[in-house]
Amino acid sequence: MNNKFVSKFFKTLLQEKGIFEALCFINAKSEHRFTALYAFDGPSLKNICLVDKKDASVRQMEAIEVSNSYCLYVRDSGQQFVVPDSMADERVQGHPKQAVIQSYCGMPLIGSDSSMLGSLCHFDFLPVSYTDDEVSLLELISPALASWLENIFLQNGHYDTVPER
Repeated sequence: MNNKFVSKFFKTLLQEKGIFEALCFINAKSEHRFTALYAFDGPSLKNICLVDKKDASVRQMEAIEVSNSYCLYVRDSGQQFVVPDSMADERVQGHPKQAVIQSYCGMPLIGSDSSMLGSLCHFDFLPVSYTDDEVSLLELISPALASWLENIFLQNGHYDTVPER
């Protein structure tokens, strides 16, 4: 299945089934345990939706400080950030999550006004390699998620209540 087809299918899922089902679809295409959508809210990182391959009942986690997440690197650079093995990657040396989250692939979600809205990421407690297709798929669907996230904020004025659809 090519990524353009997958991207179109993802957008349809997002519109018709909601954010959780759309992220489940993307998570199934990854070897990583988790796929998550986050919104930047000042110094906080608000989890909008979380998919855990090992626990389907988990759909969200508590907000954390951006500085305690690898999403910090996405926010600060405005670029994708990929860490296949945190224990061997000098860029994350000394990061609070280095020994816990050992692999991460995050994409920036950029708003229509060029503001940094949040991030889309895969991550795992174990080192896991990323394929070029996996990274390019996240890159391809990021604009659709940025638009979705921006619409949620425009409708509600916050990210506290996120509709399933």
